[in-house]
Formats: sequence, C-alpha cells, structure tokens
Amino acid sequence: MCPFSRGVAIYFVLALLVVHESAASHKKRIHRSPRKDCDPNDFWCSQSRDDNNSEASSRKEALATTPRTTPKCNGLFVQWRSKGDGRGVFGYRVQYRTEGSDWKPYGQIVPYVSDNYAYSQTLASLQANTNYYIQIQVLDRNSYVLYVTSEILTKSGQECSHPEPARSENLQIRAPSYSHSQSQSQYSQQVQSLEAPSYVQVVNTNVNSAYVMWKSTYSEDVYVDKYKCRYAPTGTQHYEEKQFPAKSVCDSKIAQQARLPTPPGTQMHCGRIDNLQNEQSYDFQVAAHVQNQGWTPYSPPQRTVVQEQSSYRTAVAAAAVQEESIDLISLTKTASTDMSLDIAWDIRAEDKARVTAFRIIITPVNNPEHPQTINVDRSTYQYHLSNLRSSTAYNITVSAANSRMICGGRTIVAVTDAQVRPTPPPTLPPIPPPTQPAIQNVVPGAVRNFRLTGLSSSEIRVSWACPPDGKSVTGYDVSYRLKYRLACPDEVPRDVSTEFVTIYNHKNRDYTITGLIPYAVYEVKVRARTLTDLGPEVSGEAATEMQPPSAPPFNLRVASSADTSLALQWEAIECSQRNGIVNYYEYEIVGQDDWAKWERRVANTTSLRVKIDGLTPYTKYIVRVRAYNSAGGGPFTENLDVMTAIAKSPLPPQDLVVVQEGIDYFMISWMPPYPPYGPLESHKIRYKLVGSNRWEEIVVEEGDSTLRCPTESPRYCYNVTGLQSGSQYEVKVATRIRGGDFGPCSKPVIANTLQAIPDAPRSINLIEKTDHSLHIRWTPPLKHVTQYRVSIVAADGHDRKRTFIVDHPTTTYLFEELEAETRYNISISAGTEHGFSEEIWAVYTTDVFNIPIIINTPKLTAYGSHALDVEWEVIVDARHRFDGYIIEIRTLDSSTWTEVGGITPHFSHKSVYSKRIDQLEANTVYVVRIKVYDKKLRVGAQSPEIQGRTGCGPPTLPPQNIRLTCPSTTEVRVSWEPPHQSSWKCSNVKYRLDYVEGEGTWKTIEKEGHTAQHIFESKEDTQWIVRMKTINEAGSSSWSQEETITTLVTIKSTTTTTTTLPTPTPYHPIIYTTTTTEGTPPKIWPPNDHLKERVVYKESGWPWWWLLLLLLPLLCCIPLCCWIPWLLGGGTRRTKESVIREEKSLLLKEERLLRQQIDERLALDRAKGEFEQAYIKGFQEARSIDVAAAKVEMHEKTDRFHEGYVKGLRDAGMTEMSMSMHNLATKTQKGYSAGFMQGYRVRISRIIKSSSENVASASFISLKEDWTV
Repeated sequence: MCPFSRGVAIYFVLALLVVHESAASHKKRIHRSPRKDCDPNDFWCSQSRDDNNSEASSRKEALATTPRTTPKCNGLFVQWRSKGDGRGVFGYRVQYRTEGSDWKPYGQIVPYVSDNYAYSQTLASLQANTNYYIQIQVLDRNSYVLYVTSEILTKSGQECSHPEPARSENLQIRAPSYSHSQSQSQYSQQVQSLEAPSYVQVVNTNVNSAYVMWKSTYSEDVYVDKYKCRYAPTGTQHYEEKQFPAKSVCDSKIAQQARLPTPPGTQMHCGRIDNLQNEQSYDFQVAAHVQNQGWTPYSPPQRTVVQEQSSYRTAVAAAAVQEESIDLISLTKTASTDMSLDIAWDIRAEDKARVTAFRIIITPVNNPEHPQTINVDRSTYQYHLSNLRSSTAYNITVSAANSRMICGGRTIVAVTDAQVRPTPPPTLPPIPPPTQPAIQNVVPGAVRNFRLTGLSSSEIRVSWACPPDGKSVTGYDVSYRLKYRLACPDEVPRDVSTEFVTIYNHKNRDYTITGLIPYAVYEVKVRARTLTDLGPEVSGEAATEMQPPSAPPFNLRVASSADTSLALQWEAIECSQRNGIVNYYEYEIVGQDDWAKWERRVANTTSLRVKIDGLTPYTKYIVRVRAYNSAGGGPFTENLDVMTAIAKSPLPPQDLVVVQEGIDYFMISWMPPYPPYGPLESHKIRYKLVGSNRWEEIVVEEGDSTLRCPTESPRYCYNVTGLQSGSQYEVKVATRIRGGDFGPCSKPVIANTLQAIPDAPRSINLIEKTDHSLHIRWTPPLKHVTQYRVSIVAADGHDRKRTFIVDHPTTTYLFEELEAETRYNISISAGTEHGFSEEIWAVYTTDVFNIPIIINTPKLTAYGSHALDVEWEVIVDARHRFDGYIIEIRTLDSSTWTEVGGITPHFSHKSVYSKRIDQLEANTVYVVRIKVYDKKLRVGAQSPEIQGRTGCGPPTLPPQNIRLTCPSTTEVRVSWEPPHQSSWKCSNVKYRLDYVEGEGTWKTIEKEGHTAQHIFESKEDTQWIVRMKTINEAGSSSWSQEETITTLVTIKSTTTTTTTLPTPTPYHPIIYTTTTTEGTPPKIWPPNDHLKERVVYKESGWPWWWLLLLLLPLLCCIPLCCWIPWLLGGGTRRTKESVIREEKSLLLKEERLLRQQIDERLALDRAKGEFEQAYIKGFQEARSIDVAAAKVEMHEKTDRFHEGYVKGLRDAGMTEMSMSMHNLATKTQKGYSAGFMQGYRVRISRIIKSSSENVASASFISLKEDWTV
C-alpha cells in the first residue's frame, strides 16, 4: 500500500472513533443531567437505575398498591403507595373514566420519590355524584407503562354550594432544571429603594396584647401584598414576627382617636400582637412586602410598655378592635407530605360569632410572584393544601374576615417533605459534524393537523398527526401554560403560574389536558422527538369553557336606607373567581319580623348597586347577592342584616273598645298600630258628645302610667273622666311615631256614662255547700237598695251564666242543681230603679260527688249452660250525674274479678235493668256484683254480691279405658273408667251402654255415674260388640270406640284335657292350661305363683285285682296284634292316614282358637286408656295417611290422644310431620307404662310373623316369645 493510501485509511479510522465518542457522549447527556448539586437520592443521579431500565420494563411484580379514594367537592382525592424496589420507575399517572368511556389521564405525572412511599393527587372539576373508575399507571422515564394497578369504582363528591377553585389549576409540577439548586436568597432581599411604612404607633395595650397602627404612602405602581411586624423585649434583640394581609385597614374613627396625621393618598392599617408579657417594655417595627421585589426596611422602633390602660383613647381603640378586628390566636402545620400540607388555625371564642370567612394565601418562598388565594367558610378551621412542590418552603397566611373587612392574619413558613423529582433532558447542544459525513442524524419535522378542542371548564384536548418523516419519532413533548383569563384579559394572573408545564415523551397522538382553570386561554405546544433530536414546536391557543362563579360578590353593604326602600351595593368578584363573564347579579331579600315573614323578593340587576322599593318601614330584612354568568349562578354572599328606617307617621291603632263605663267616666282600650312603622312617642284620645261637633283631645306620652291596663296586657287602656252622667260619647285614638307626626285615627266607638247607682255589696260569705248546691250570704251596701242581682257561672265556662233578682232585704240565696266538684264564680250587685252597682265576686267549689251504691242485692238467673241473666234496680239520678253500670264476675274458687259486658248506660226512665252474661262455663258457680260509673270516669263501691250456677251442658267425653273380659266361657265383663269431672258439664251423669250379642241388634242399658262395670250372661263362642257414652239432662257425649270380644269354648282332647283361658294380664296374652285326669297332675307353663290350678283327680272305685282280669286279654292279644298287621298291611296304612287326618283337623281347630284368642288380646290392648288407643291407631294408620289426614283425625281429641297418636305415627315410620307434631312425639312419657310401646311393637311383629305359619305349634312358640318380651 502506498503511503498516501495508508494515510487516508488512518484518517478515516480516526474519524470513526471521533464520531463514536461523540455519539456516546450525546447518549450519556440524554440520560443524565450534568448538575453539580445533584441529590444522591434523585432518580437522575442513580446510574444503576439507568443501567437497569430495560430490566425494570420487563418486570411484572406489583409496583404500586390499589388506590384509595375520598370524595371531595366536585372531585376525588386519590392515595396510593409505591411497592417493590422501584428500579426504573420514573413516576405515576392517575387515569379515570366513567362507565362506557375510555381512560383519561389526569394532570401531570406524579414523580417517583422512594420505595414504600405515600402518594396522592386531587382530581378536581369532575361531575358531582358520578361513578368513576380509577387506576394508577407506573411509568418509566420514557413514559412506558411498567405496571397498572387494579381499577376501583368510586363516586365523586357532591356539588358544593361554595365551590372551591381547583387547586391543581393553581399549582404545577415541574421537573428539576439546571437552576434547581440555585440560591433563593434573591427573593428575600430587602427593597432598599422603598421606604419603610411611616407613622407607626402603638395605640393601645392590654394585659398581654398590643394594637399597632401604621400608614402606607406608596404609589399605585408599588404593589404591597403583605406587612409584617417584628417585636422584642427592649434590649434583648430576640425578635418575633407576625404577618398581616395587605388589606389590614383600620377604621378612620380609630385613626382620629389615635390622633395620627393622615396625609392625602395614605391609608391606615392596623394589627394586633398577642401573647405579650404584662408590665414588659417592647420595641415594635413594621415592614412592607412589595411583590417581585421583597421586603422594605423596618420602621424605627416604637417602644411601649404592655399594660392595661384606662384612658379614653385606649377604651375607644379597644372597643374598635373588639368591634372590627378578628385575629388568629394560632396557626400550625398539622401534617405534610411531599405534595401537600395540612394546616389548622383558631380564633378567640368571642370572635367566632362575628367571623364570616377565612382567606388562605400560600406563596412559595422562592417564587413570591405567584401566590394562591383560597377562601373558606366561617365554620372551617383546618385545610388540606395539595398539589404542592416537594422540599419547598411556603409562606402560608390565614386571615379572618367579618362583615366589613378582612382583619389582620397570622403567617407561618411550612416546608413540604422531600421528594425525588426527575429532570427532563435539557436542550442538547448541536453535535459537531464529523470531518466526513459517515453518519447522518435524523431531525424530526413538525407535527401535522395540530388541533385544540375545549372539552369542559377544566379540560382541553390536543391532537395531531405524525410529521412527514415520522418513522424515527419515539414520542412527543406536550407543553401548555395559562396565557390569560378571558374574563379579564388585560390582567396578569397572580394566583396561578403562567409558566409552561411539559409532558415529556408522550406516546399517543392526542392528549387531554386536565386540571385547568375555567374560561381561560391556554397556549399549547407540541413537538416530536427521536432518540437524539427534537423537532420544531407547533403551538396554538384554546380556551376552557365557563363554569359558575366560585365566590360571592365582595363587601355587600347598605348604601342608604329609607322607610320603604333600601339601597345596596357590593364589589365585583375577583377575576380569578368569576370563571366567565358576569352577566348579572341576583339579589334576594326576606323579611324577618313577624309581620314580614312572608315578604320575599328575588330580582336581577347588571349593576353593582340596587335600590329596593316597596318595603315595610321599621322592619328587619336579610339580603344576599350572587353573581351569574352564562354557566349559572355562583354562591350567595353571607346574609346581611338590614332594617328600613322609621316612617313619618304610623298606621291607625287597632281594636279600640270600651272596657268599662261609670257615672262620670269610661275606660277605653286599644292595640298599637301593626306593623309598628317605628317606636311610639305619644297617644292622642279624641272624644265628643254624640250629636255635638266639639272634639276634646287628650295627649298622653308613651310610657305614662295612665296608659296601663288593670291586668298585664300588650294593650293600652285609658280612663276618660269628668264626663256627664247618663250620656253617650264618640271616641277615637291616634298615635305618633318618635320624631314624626300623628297618624290617622282609629274607627270611632260609642261609650256611655251611667246613672247614679248604689254601691256594691261589701262581702260574700258561704253558709253551706253540698255536691249540688251552694248557699251564700252577702253584706248589703250602706246606701238605699231595692234589689240585688245574683249571678253564678262555672269557672271553666262549660255552663251558661244564670242570673237571679232578689228583693231587698233578703241577703241570702241557695243555688241548686249544680255540678259536683266544680268551681263557680258568684257575682252580686246592688240596684235601684236607675240601675245596678258594680259587681263583687267570690269563687266557691261544690263538694265531691259521692257515687251512689246499689243497695239491693241483684238477682241472678241461669240461662242455659253458658249464660246468666243479671237484674238490678235502678238508682234514681234526677241530675244525670253518673253514666252507667259495670258488672264484675268471678268463679267461686277464684279471687280475681273480671269486668264483663262493658258499660251498661244509665237511663232515668227505666226502673229495672237486666243484662245477660254469656260465654260462661257450664255447671259453674259464679259470683256477680255491680258498680256505678259516673261521668268523670270514676267507679263507685260494689253492690252486694250474688251467687249463681250455670245450667248443665252436654258432656264432652265418653267413659274412658273401656275393657271387655271373659271371666268364664259364659260371662262377659264390661269395665270402664269415668271421664274427668270437668267434662261432665253437670253435677250428675249416667252412662249409656249399647251392645250387640252375636248376630242380634243393638240393645241399650243405662248405668249410674258411680258404677264402673257390668257383667253380661253369654253363650260360648259368641261375639260381643260394646260402645258407651256419657249422658246428663242436657245431652250426651260422643260414642266411645266400639270394643269387640268373643267368649271362649271348651275343647276336649283324647287326653281329656280341657284348655281354658282365664283373664289375661293387662299387656300380654298368656296361655293357661288346666287338666281333669287321674294320676300325677301335669306341669303348668308358664309357672306363675298367682295362677290357680283347676285340676280334678278321680279316685279309683274298682278293686286292684280287676287288673289281673284285664292283663289276661292283653296277653292273648299280643300275638294277634303282631300277626294281623303283617297280614293286613294295607289296612294298617289306611288306619295311619285317618289318624293323621284327625290330628291335622285337631291342630287346625286349635290354630283357629289361638287366632281368636290373639284377636281378643289385641282388643284388650286397645282398651288400655286413651293413650294406648291413640298409639295403636297411629301405629296402624301411619303407612296409609298423610300429615293433613292425621291432623283431621286428631281434631277435637284430648291431649293424651294427641300424644299417643303422634308417637304411634313416629314409631311406625312416618317422618313427614309438622313441627308441633314432632315436638309432641318427642315429649317425655308421663302417665302410662314406659314399656307399653316397646311391648306392643314386638307383639305386633310376632303376630305378623305367626300369621304366615300353618302349624299351631308355631303359634305357641310365638306366644311364648311374647311372654319373654
């Protein structure tokens, strides 16, 4: 190779190395910001996270917890925590959607801070009371989604009547920049070019507080946003500070009392310093804060000793502070996160009734030109400030407002928690081109079809298309900022930032910007990016929609007031709270006094001042105002209490009446005018004789004692005296309001003066009284009297007034036919031919009414088996003082009386009363008495008692436990148990016994109630059917169950053995045998001591030697008997067959006999009482009936029958029973043999088994087994 070629190759290799190093350096700059003061915990300072980003993108483990939400006003407060080690995590994006809609991101990305860290974000301006789905996306630095949490369903908060501005609109989250760590001292520099506040003076001190006043003389170009006062004990230099809002304006009267000079163009400010030491000297200094410039120098120290003062100026200033100033006594930070601060404050207890609202101003210490203002209502004493920057100090000022001004506030400095915030890649310097164009960098072009669409009052949607060379585009940067508010385009926003907020490396070609302020113009920019370069920005402007104003008008007050009108004025809403163009204001006025409760007006105006006419004078109203824009109305102002002025003249007095007339006077009474129209000053009474034109006038000042009525009353009364007796006067009244004129007169009334009449009687005394009369006496007047007028009326007014004329000299009177226990007003006046005197009054009460007693004993007669007729004589009651009669009854063996039949009304025309008492028990002795019932619901003493018995009723039960037995083969015994005496329904009963013997018909016999058995004569092998019922004179019970028995027969066998069956034991069939034979008696089975052997032995009557004669023929017959069968084999066989047939016939007869005996024993078992009968019946019917049929079978049966029946059903296998039947079936056994049921079941099973046998011996074996059981 030639040297030239070698040199070219070497140069080309070096160029490639330069290009490679340049690209590597450029890539490194993309991933890490060259900051000198990088936080080691910051994401961009961790190279290991950069190196492991690709690994983190592929992880699937949970990187965040499922979010939790809390409803807020028109929004949601979302919280979550980070999980895992957080490698490669850049931040979090909150997404939300409604039912059926797509996911939307909210606001900016929340940067990653650390592992297991709590995050939060407030979603504002959502639809109120709406279901939202929320999820959290975990993003890497390229906005790739590493992990998505589970979505949750929640509901947004209710719509607030005083909506707060969305705090997310006023704050922004920015990635750190190169200037992230620059010193903030430039913002705390003092403004040396401006003077300190002048005329600083301490105008008042108290035991532990001081009131500082100062004046501001700054020009309009200087914007002072707050003041601060520092103070320290004299000589210590230990200063403390308290900040006050810029509008800490004092009343001019306080400045006049403080004698401070007030040059033109100045404004008075004031502030209160608390928690000072008494009798301590302090130095006070004041400085002002100029926006964007800093603090002015402090004013010269003002030295004052803090102590309680009593001078006139101090008293006036203290009164003014109490009237107008509301200061906070505390302001503290209660909690904090990296994005939020929680604060709490308090005011004095005496100020809580006067405070109307609180204002919160939050300003970053390093960026004071962008303060945020939040207004809260009077009941809020804590607040959550969200969407703040991490590790940032904020000046937080809270001020209290009353109806006239915003008072001095309190300021603290609070710092949010630390958070690692990633820094977006800075703008890259151009890469120097290589010496030879070996590699070309692709710069993306501008995006196309850039469009902006306002979606709502807080959202703008931006969309675009890819640039022409979009293949290398890896993402888009979306930037936006607030440009101006449409409601005030010429005003620079001070409460929110106007800097750009950027969403880096967005992957989609549309983006919805949320958390914006309403009715504002935003500038939006979009540019494409590749791995190495950024494309040109495409920008545009779009406006958010309106929403109703979020604050009420400011400083609502009364401009002027008249008697029938009020002029109101207010200040416009701040621009940041209008959320649109204010079209008009709506005001509402409501009356508060009783006469104006229904007076309410609502109207609109476009002005900041309105005059309301047609109101009622001297009336209290409340007024409130709110603003309307095209989106709707905002919140109302606090209610303003107003009052119209006093009218010039009142309405006429009301209800003028004459209340008393005398010989030369009359008394009138009236009500004041209504509505009052103002405080009354005087009253004018005008009167004249009827028919005359000359009016007399009397003017009486308000409050004069002559206007008082004799009794406490809201009315006015006045005595007009010096008049002619026996005349008629026309009277009317007018009133005058203080400082005004007399109003119109009332309607006239006619008053009369009286003729000369005697004096009233001097006293009333009671002579005697009863429950229906009052006997009185009175003392006559001294002058001549011809008659008396005596009146009486019940004090409660339920009776008419009765008047009687009594001629003189009688001075007593008896009032009769009065009500008992009643207060009566008795009045008496003396009279002559000219009239009667005044009345004198007395009140007396009649005696207590003694309720009469029925003296004669009532009569009691039985009516059937369940009723008694009662008859008694009527008590004479001419004055109708009692109401009726009450009948009480009890049984003879009970001490409890029961009222029956209700109240029997009393009728004076009747002489005898009778009443029937029914629903009684039959054949029962009852005791009856009667009481009198008066009109005051009181009951008198009882009458003499009378006894009576009800008649007999039909018996309810037949005889119980009917048993049929055969004492012998020719007798049938019927025995029974009498039913319980309570079922007799009479004192004596008999029994009707019906029977059928053999094939005959029913026959009847009657047995007395004291008998318990009857024996019938019978033939052998005869069937008897028996039934019984109980009878008395009123009827009979139902029939008992039919019982059947068959008498026995005597069977003779070849062994002359007779089998006889004596009476068996109550529960088990037993076979007994007796024998009539010669020789040794047979053994009896089963052996029982109580069995009596019925064995008869026949004695031999022949001599013993006759036996020898018998032996001889026998000896001769032996050969013959052996030879004949051998010859006649066939005849022998026939003889054996006949013997077998006879034995078989005998066995069959015995089998039939045994079956008959078994049936008889079963019949005996069924007769063992109600329980045994019911058990047998239930056991037999269990497989053929259902529950409903079983309930029908149990209807109107005794409890013992019910219990036995359901136990039989259960033991036979029935499982489908009702709850009540099941409980009864499991009830503990009482009143019968515990072994009956088990024995019965075993016996039945044995009988069923024996019925399939065809030989009699098997029946004997079965019976033997029964005996063993």
